[in-house]
Amino acid sequence: MTDPAAWSDGQRLALEQLQALAAGHGGPEVLRVTYGRASRQLEILLSIPLDGREPGPGIHLRQRETFLLIVRDDFPFAPPIVQVRHRRWAGTPHVQWGYQLCLYAAPSTEWAPSDGMRGLVDRLLLWLERAAAATLDADGVPLHPPVAYTSGASGSLVVRADLGDRVPWRCPSTDGPALLVALCTQDSRNGERLDVINWMDASEYRKRVSAGGPPKGPNGRHLVAAAAVVLTGDIGFEYPHHGGDLLSGLEQQGLPREELLALMAGVAYGNVLVAKQRGVPTPPEGEEWPYGPGAVPQMVIVGTPSREVVPGERVAHLVAWRIDSLTGKLTGRLGKLMTTSRKRHDNRDRLNQLGLDWLDTDPVRWARVFEDRRETTRRRDAESSATWLGGQRVLVLGCGALGAPVAEAVVRAGGSDVTVIDNGVITPGILVRQPYMDRDIGRPKALVLAERLRLIYPGCYPGYRVTGGSQNAVGYVSRLPAEGDDRFDLIIDATADAAVRSALERRRATTSGTWPALLTVLVGHRARRGVIAVSRAGASGGGDDVLRRLGIAARSTHATQLADVATDLYPSSPRTDVFLPEPGCSAPTFTGSHVESTALAAALLSAGLDALAGRLPGAPCLPMAAAAIRLEPTDDDAHGATGTTWVGWPEDCVQSTVDGAFQVRVSQTALGTIRAEVRRGARLRGPDIETGGMLLGQIDEAAGVVYIDDATPPTPDSLCSAVHFRHGIEGSQDLVEHYARTTGTITSFVGMWHTHPDGPAVPSRTDETGMANLVTSALGGPPRCLMLIVGGYDPAWTGWRDGADRTPPPQLYLRVVHRADSSGPPPQQPALPPGKYFRVRESIEPHEVPWWRRWLGGSR
Repeated sequence: MTDPAAWSDGQRLALEQLQALAAGHGGPEVLRVTYGRASRQLEILLSIPLDGREPGPGIHLRQRETFLLIVRDDFPFAPPIVQVRHRRWAGTPHVQWGYQLCLYAAPSTEWAPSDGMRGLVDRLLLWLERAAAATLDADGVPLHPPVAYTSGASGSLVVRADLGDRVPWRCPSTDGPALLVALCTQDSRNGERLDVINWMDASEYRKRVSAGGPPKGPNGRHLVAAAAVVLTGDIGFEYPHHGGDLLSGLEQQGLPREELLALMAGVAYGNVLVAKQRGVPTPPEGEEWPYGPGAVPQMVIVGTPSREVVPGERVAHLVAWRIDSLTGKLTGRLGKLMTTSRKRHDNRDRLNQLGLDWLDTDPVRWARVFEDRRETTRRRDAESSATWLGGQRVLVLGCGALGAPVAEAVVRAGGSDVTVIDNGVITPGILVRQPYMDRDIGRPKALVLAERLRLIYPGCYPGYRVTGGSQNAVGYVSRLPAEGDDRFDLIIDATADAAVRSALERRRATTSGTWPALLTVLVGHRARRGVIAVSRAGASGGGDDVLRRLGIAARSTHATQLADVATDLYPSSPRTDVFLPEPGCSAPTFTGSHVESTALAAALLSAGLDALAGRLPGAPCLPMAAAAIRLEPTDDDAHGATGTTWVGWPEDCVQSTVDGAFQVRVSQTALGTIRAEVRRGARLRGPDIETGGMLLGQIDEAAGVVYIDDATPPTPDSLCSAVHFRHGIEGSQDLVEHYARTTGTITSFVGMWHTHPDGPAVPSRTDETGMANLVTSALGGPPRCLMLIVGGYDPAWTGWRDGADRTPPPQLYLRVVHRADSSGPPPQQPALPPGKYFRVRESIEPHEVPWWRRWLGGSR
């Protein structure tokens, strides 16, 4: 035993643990211990008794087997290497170089440092048991592919395109290997790297090269090529290191050497043609192309059948053989002779034999292969809601502290066509929390962000695109299509700009078609909480609509859960502590670091995608929903809430006004109140008696939308009859003030509603005059009001009145009456039509009311 003074503490611990195991009866025996001062490795020869084990179909085990344990100085934080001193198990899965045992597929998760040498011996015994039973690659787990010992100096290959049905085991008419050509892009910064973006049959590729037109990629991009051979079986567990052995193995799998060389020659010549088309200078006489023929690394991709987790579904495992420059030069010249001349058979034959001889003696170098095929690679976000974004066309408005990380997340999740819009430029102050560099100062945000996002997947995926637009988001929104090839599948508004939200609302209100899903994100003034508004595809309202509803809920139905949101994002009075980061006309923003803003952006997007993907029950499943996301409270927000709060709303009843100037969105709450009053009136006063009330909400002329949040029943002094309804004034003002107070003035009086039971929803002369009086300045009315008449003939009327909830009314008349329509003195109100009138408070007694009552209704 060598002097232990040079050993590491871990190596001494390893030997102590093994000696403790050997002290037991029938345990392993330590035969020899040596230490290499240069390598700083402790080598322990260990004998393990294996007698009494049943033989199996796998490796043969003797009564005792001897193993060499190589313990590095970083033990126990890394497992020892286990080798055997024979080659009896060469070719067995998980035996590398014929003598080294691969005990751990993923040491970082399978090796437990606390288990030490006892854990290693237990794992070795389990490995031997499975190797003897030939179950190291059991059904239901991925098959360990043949091993190729790669080197970064041999280049790299990123495989993005699926092979699909091109593999020979899926084509019954194919007896031997499949000969293909991998169509690749070449990295402009690292010429040693190729990215496979498509495959082509070798015969088709030869035809195109012979005609002088090698295939091109999307947008006419020049593509280089690599030869590819997909075998029907394995050469062995390890790929050879010597060219002759590799060629022999390929021949045993049905690929003659001449066919392989011809394929390599055709690809080499094709790359030379592409180089000329790309304008790559031809090397002077006596010099060689950099990397390989046509300035492209010459590679031969070899595929063998492997097994996926799904039983019976085999896919190809790929390795890449890197051809050296001299062999590449030979194949390039051979390719030219084969494709351009039929008179040089002698030269071609001599060159062909020279190429075969050279390949036979050439050492085999294996390039690194990075798999990105969907058929073999499982995405790391496969179980998350981010998969909803795969292949989607996404518009991100705003490239700031929220929009930039959101856009990056969309691209990484697989959004195929992503557009980012922002008219701002990069300033020094934003570098503290937005993903830009000092060198970018003064450049447009959207263009810089698009450039950076394009580097994530640089043009290797067909259909993948990132576009940046340095333009005003409001103007961009005004041209958005609702349908067609140019529309988006998802719009994300991260501008925190009320004008953008209003423009989006107006666009969806005034354009027909089914609008895509919309996510709208906002953060509080100290970046401790944020909200996301979710509008599903085709929902009646957009971000502005949903945020209105959230503001109302935060002060009414969900005041307990959303009190912090009401204070932070819906203050009762304008905020005085506005943060203006730069002098001059700086846009107000929030205070918060990169950590906080990025954390909120990620959490808000994750919540929105969870809702769109249908992974959350309850409120997030509704057509319109909103979530409040909080970070942990700080000292200056010690009483803040934590966690996520969701609120959701069903679809509104949506209809345009008669002149098309406004879209009216009547909430289910308002419709429920109206129908409940119709039912009550029919029960108390008869089915033909009209009723009515006030409408609460907002008329948004910028968005072209009338929001009807709620409706009220008639006041106690209102008059009802079969020919006329007149709204009273008792308690009306108090009711309106109550709604304004409890919603933070989001909701206020917007108009009147009444019914025409079993009749048309059209206004009478009395209705017209009453609404004109209501908006007349001489009587102190509002500047504009909505007239809503609910009507319809039986059986539709009765079916709606007595039917299921959320059944739309049979007919609605909607009109916004403006003060400008009624200039001058108020029009004279016609006399009440004759008939029996009921005061609402006293449903059985008729009563006459003067025509000059301020709150006026209508009659048929």
